[in-house]
Amino acid sequence: AVDLVGGHPELASSAQAVALASRAYLEVVRSRSTSGDLAGARELVDAGRAFAPRDVGLAEAQARGSAAQGRDEDALASWAEASSFAPEDAGLARAHAMALSRLGRPAEALPILERLAGRSPDDAPLAALAAATALAAGDSGAARRHAERAMELGYPLPESLLSRIPKEE
Repeated sequence: AVDLVGGHPELASSAQAVALASRAYLEVVRSRSTSGDLAGARELVDAGRAFAPRDVGLAEAQARGSAAQGRDEDALASWAEASSFAPEDAGLARAHAMALSRLGRPAEALPILERLAGRSPDDAPLAALAAATALAAGDSGAARRHAERAMELGYPLPESLLSRIPKEE
């Protein structure tokens, strides 16, 4: 617990309490979501975020709940926040990029996906996603590069995507 609070043992019990409370909120949120009570889950997530505003799990739960309720702008804000709390979490970054793409903002999603692709060069589905996102962003060079990488890794790209990527000049 001392590690959680930067070496300050006097804060350890407080940090432990916040972490335990955050986990408890998440368990109840999952239970409510599973039972179909999305409004109740949202209220709990909002309360949990007020209590522990920098909790990654609660921010992710808020993003997922917002997306499930069709509140895409709210989901995007929560994905962005969650990924800022855990910048090395590839899943959060990918979800953030997907939220941007869903909102018609592929040019903002592309740098996130390219950063991920640089860290995971053997992730064929990620290369394919980056290719489609680059194409939607109007970056045919990046689309071609990512599509070639996906195919090198044996990932079958649909002809509907390949046919829209301009050939190299």
